Amino acid sequence: MAQWQRILNFFCFQAGWFACAFGAAWGQPLVGPMVVGTLLILQLPLVPAPGRQVRFIFLGMVVGWLLDSSLMNAGVLAFGQHGIVFWLCPVWMAALWANFAGTLHLCLGWLRGRYWLACSLGFCGGPLAYYAGQRLGAMRLGDNLAFSLVVIAIEWGFVTPALVRLSEVGPLDGLRSAAGTDVG
Repeated sequence: MAQWQRILNFFCFQAGWFACAFGAAWGQPLVGPMVVGTLLILQLPLVPAPGRQVRFIFLGMVVGWLLDSSLMNAGVLAFGQHGIVFWLCPVWMAALWANFAGTLHLCLGWLRGRYWLACSLGFCGGPLAYYAGQRLGAMRLGDNLAFSLVVIAIEWGFVTPALVRLSEVGPLDGLRSAAGTDVG
């Protein structure tokens, strides 16, 4: 995989994150999912197995959305609006998870097989992203900020290496060509 593909994916990830966060903060919660969806579709030609990439992104999105919805229901996260149903996080949070999953075959592909490093990255990066989201006004962390950040760190410390491992599984491996060989 060419370096420019990883760099492009990184910038698309950042654009998707900011579109979701600012869209939610500015009362336009569907802007982020539209931007993320468009960017993910445009990036599909970057991987050798786009169908597998789509399956992986969908799985990562559902897992993350349900985990964050559980944290919302436990009072760790709060949003100005609910999702499709009252017990789900807003759709833009699902888009953020899809956006993150879209990096694991590209700019974060170097995490493959490095599960402790993925755990460390998730443990640190997850809470930072949520704290930034709160500072931008997209969402709120629970009343006890430290507790909320620790819970999010634990969530991301587990889910990041789990998603990295799942990204390596045959039917979900966007880097595995139809011939079954690794590319990248």
